Amino acid sequence: GKLKVKGSLDLSSVDPQGEIEVAAGGTVDFGARASSKAVKFTGGSVTGSNFTGDIEVVGSGVALGSGIQAGTVRLTAGNSATIQAGFGRDIAFAGGSLSGLANYSGTVSLETGATLSVGDTTTADFSLASGSVLKGSGSVGTITQATGSTLAPGNSPGTLTAESLVLAGGAEMEVEFINATGVRGVDYDAVTVTGELDLSGLSSANRYTLALTSLSALPSTQGPLAGFDDSTAYIYELFTYASLTLPESYTGSIADLFTISTAAFVPGVDNPWAYGSWTILDNTATNTLELLYTPIPEPSTYGLVLGALALAGAAVRRRRKA
Repeated sequence: GKLKVKGSLDLSSVDPQGEIEVAAGGTVDFGARASSKAVKFTGGSVTGSNFTGDIEVVGSGVALGSGIQAGTVRLTAGNSATIQAGFGRDIAFAGGSLSGLANYSGTVSLETGATLSVGDTTTADFSLASGSVLKGSGSVGTITQATGSTLAPGNSPGTLTAESLVLAGGAEMEVEFINATGVRGVDYDAVTVTGELDLSGLSSANRYTLALTSLSALPSTQGPLAGFDDSTAYIYELFTYASLTLPESYTGSIADLFTISTAAFVPGVDNPWAYGSWTILDNTATNTLELLYTPIPEPSTYGLVLGALALAGAAVRRRRKA
């Protein structure tokens, strides 16, 4: 059965059988007893120095306040919660809607299949499990990606700001473009890291993917990229950072740590794909990881190069005969 708590319930000596639901105005106290019992939560408070169970939010706009002093709050699809000042428990985010992050300084763990968009300025940290997506244009604490997770700045092109960012091999960032020659964070996605950008988990065999997507209309209509001329070189400032941590065994080019996917990138209406190359480089003068597009030379340019090589070869042969 279900035990619905509207008053005060002391559970310092025993876990009751069945489901516990805490309603607005209700209080459940587990005391000093260790317990991992799951609790349905529609309001009220949960305390207990050794309580480690999940407090599962049930309802719309459920207030998360200072009354929750134990356990991990878990939010699932179809439910919503608002963080109030004084709330400090960890949050497991499996779906639903979460607001009030400006009041929060704990850790939000995105579970597999979850997508969360942040628009607040918060010191909260975000941990991304495989199959989860963090998006938005807010300012957050530390973002830590796991293999298979996705970082998607903006809700169309935008800038996501983090105090630190830890990338993982096998993880990716979606990079959307709406204008080929536009402004960082307005016409293409970018991440600003005010502290450490950590690439120590990457290697040439375990790369981070930059998935490029061209948009023909906002917010998310995929199509040809306005202004893109595939015979022109372009530089996009993807990541800015205060400090950069590289793998211990790193000896080559930083481009060896990244894979660039252009499967969702359509160059332009009047420009067939010219098989130019994309790469990423570290501009140490500006502390920026830059995405660079380099076009292939025109056929006439190839002719000039081959002609010059032929002349150089002929000159060498003449010198040898002499």
